[in-house]
Amino acid sequence: MVVYNLGVALTAQEQESYNYWSEVWTSCNARFGDDAALASSCIASKDNCLAYALSMGWFSEIEGGKKHRWSPQVLGKAANMWLRAGKHCQDIVTHAQGKYKACYEAMCNLRVNTLTYSDSYGFAGFRARNMLSIALPYHSKLASEQREITTVKHYKTKPDVSTTKIKTLGAATLRREAVEAFLLPTSPVRVLCLSRLP
Repeated sequence: MVVYNLGVALTAQEQESYNYWSEVWTSCNARFGDDAALASSCIASKDNCLAYALSMGWFSEIEGGKKHRWSPQVLGKAANMWLRAGKHCQDIVTHAQGKYKACYEAMCNLRVNTLTYSDSYGFAGFRARNMLSIALPYHSKLASEQREITTVKHYKTKPDVSTTKIKTLGAATLRREAVEAFLLPTSPVRVLCLSRLP
């Protein structure tokens, strides 16, 4: 097995957005010390905010006509913003436009059967759609698909009869079809787009 790691640059807009959310994350990070569980507990309950603020020696008195910036009253908002900022930064990196182009070019140039992995179902599906006929998505969140299925009955003494029905194919069937197409030597499909998520 060969693993390729390519560095992909962010667009100017992606970089600007990343820098903004990174600054927000950094400004809130000092309050929680990289502890996502602690931040989540502060979002879940005002009592948790109060307990944490008191344990750190932070107080809620009015100072100079406004609440102290470390007060329990603002910890919940800061925790929410910290987690949001981290998610935004991760999303920007996960869905960077350059990744789509780099992946497509690599798959076109390699010309071998390939499994690609994504950090989200959406990215796996989007990437498969953008690689035209050479790729199919393969993950547990595939949406059902409706297809027209035509069957033909052959008779010895009368003309053949064809019947067309709309059939709904579930995720398990779509995954099976993807693997069959991937393994079939005459099929154009040579890329399966998987998600790391269970």
